[in-house]
Amino acid sequence: YRHKMNSKLLVLLEHSTSCTCDESCPLAIECKDMKLVISHFRSCEKYPCMICKDMTDLTKSHSRNCKRDMCPVSKCNTLKHSMIVDNSYSTLRHAPEKNKCLHSPTKCVASSSLVIL
Repeated sequence: YRHKMNSKLLVLLEHSTSCTCDESCPLAIECKDMKLVISHFRSCEKYPCMICKDMTDLTKSHSRNCKRDMCPVSKCNTLKHSMIVDNSYSTLRHAPEKNKCLHSPTKCVASSSLVIL
């Protein structure tokens, strides 16, 4: 049930980001509500409020699969970038011992193609 609800919210999030909410909008009521939530998410000064926590989770879920370079979904690009940085850091932290440098930091050449300075 939760996955189905999350999928519907993801579709609504992506839709409402680019919708003009005119009379041709097939999701008029839900779209307007989502636009209000997005507006709050962009400007909330009491973070982490419950609305923002939920929107952060929803946006993270969206950004994991988002392939757009400049996504219009609020905070998607920032979250995508932070996930890339987190994954890179995690990969470096959990790299096999053969990648560990035994030289001085300025002359470091790891035994694989990975070089860490």
